[in-house]
Amino acid sequence: MKTRLDFREGSYKYSFPRVADEVASLYYSTLNGYEEIGSNYYLERKDVPNVLLTMTMRGEAVMHYGGEMHALKKGALVFIDCREPHIFYPTSEDWSILYLHVSGGDSFAIRREFYDVFGPVCYDFSIDLYAGEIKKIFTLQKANGNRLCEISACIYNLLMRILAHCREKKAPLVSKSVYAAQIFIRENYRKDIGVAEVARAVNLSKYHLEREFRKHTGASIAETIADLRFAYSKTLLANKSCTVSFAAEEAGFHSTQPLIKMYKERLGIVPSKYYAYVDEVLMEP
Repeated sequence: MKTRLDFREGSYKYSFPRVADEVASLYYSTLNGYEEIGSNYYLERKDVPNVLLTMTMRGEAVMHYGGEMHALKKGALVFIDCREPHIFYPTSEDWSILYLHVSGGDSFAIRREFYDVFGPVCYDFSIDLYAGEIKKIFTLQKANGNRLCEISACIYNLLMRILAHCREKKAPLVSKSVYAAQIFIRENYRKDIGVAEVARAVNLSKYHLEREFRKHTGASIAETIADLRFAYSKTLLANKSCTVSFAAEEAGFHSTQPLIKMYKERLGIVPSKYYAYVDEVLMEP
């Protein structure tokens, strides 16, 4: 790694130790923050075992990645695999970024889907949305960096927003109604919704939408909602401080019973055993 640091007074960062790699369901960040960067800055590195999200908030810079040079201006969202070689340096006096190194979960798979649509840089993701989600993570870390459960959930929410944006760009591959239904589901699955609410949101009969949805996605609307709730519950239950009732409520289940049934069917365990297992892994040396 080669570095030449040139940070301005307004910069700050949060740094945390790695979590055990075996905890596949827990999203976490070892390093993140806000940087105001001067013109002497230079960063060249590789073989860092995580993905990097960074958005240019002001100024301009250049990134070398994948054998190509990419111009970074305000609003440019970079999403790269840090195991691969990459170089950053500013081309203005006032380059500032909000960044997040992410490990765990399926972060590498989400990064690959992003790359398939945009390459390493997206230029039309909402600045306000990104900044708002990142600052939620910063707030939790500043208050108590050990709140792994809530931090993991916030990272998951940000990644899902980015994933939804990726799939919006691929919308021509599916019908507009199915795409609209997918977006509605991703934004509302933690609420009390079902097939009827999704159909009403896209102005179709539930029978027609269900048929089209299954044809294009290979799954029913109910299965899709259940999968999202299940995935989100795992990010919560990855820490033993989260109770089963809290996870059920936050993930959109009416009560703990549907959550317990889902864990028994899919994993062969009750939810309490799941976070007990995760806790055991976290405590390993």
